[in-house]
Amino acid sequence: MSFLKKTVVLTRSRTNGYVTFVCIGRTIGVKAVINEPFRAPLWMGIQAGSLPFELAEITERRTEISMRGELKDDDPTGIVLMDPEGAVFAYGGSYKSIDLNAMRKAIANGNGAGAMEAESAEDAEESAQSAADLIEEETQTEQSVSDSDTPEVEILSTESDDNPFRLPKGEHFYRSLRPKIEELLTVYPSEPDLEKAVPDSSWVKVRYDGDDYYVVGVLREGGEVTHIAYGVPGVKAVRPPEEGKELCDFLKLKENGEGYWLMFQDAENGEMIRSEQE
Repeated sequence: MSFLKKTVVLTRSRTNGYVTFVCIGRTIGVKAVINEPFRAPLWMGIQAGSLPFELAEITERRTEISMRGELKDDDPTGIVLMDPEGAVFAYGGSYKSIDLNAMRKAIANGNGAGAMEAESAEDAEESAQSAADLIEEETQTEQSVSDSDTPEVEILSTESDDNPFRLPKGEHFYRSLRPKIEELLTVYPSEPDLEKAVPDSSWVKVRYDGDDYYVVGVLREGGEVTHIAYGVPGVKAVRPPEEGKELCDFLKLKENGEGYWLMFQDAENGEMIRSEQE
């Protein structure tokens, strides 16, 4: 029996939540998690591969539904969330494949989950324009940099042959990493001890290779991200590898000496901050 898990991050002007698809055989479990308060109900349009479009009502910040069918690893998955008036609340994945006008009509007609009716060529053209307007609005809101300014980078590789202290740098560093960082901060569990110890910060635990994990965080000042941080759990007596000893600072969190070896990058240019500890 086949098993597949895919996650779609929901955004608008910021990250709003995520939707996870878990496919076991021909049954697909869909879990939607909304990170911020909203006025219920919302309607979630789901386009998963070649399966019929699904429309589900969202009344709570965590909602689970099931679908019948098979989802493949390379199948595009798109999500659009709308309020009852047809205003887009958030979207993610291959959302451009979703017919916005037909979705609005289905909501207005009180249709439940299921395939939407095909629309006329005129309506399809209008819907395509609506999708284009949505894309343009997203671009303006996020103030995206050009493709030449946005290198493809990995946040922190867990491959054994990589040096985890050799991190990417470049102009517009945080803006180039922002979608990936926001995805991590949305999908992975928070690290409350670090969030208490470091004012105005957000941290998550990213697990790999069983129970091993590292942490990723952002530090803010006046609401703006100033630093991106990475860390591994440990104790001060056990120093980090040679490659990272000049970059790591130890932050003790527990009475038994446990804490994190942390590294910090400037959010603007990606330059590593040198350690102040001896």
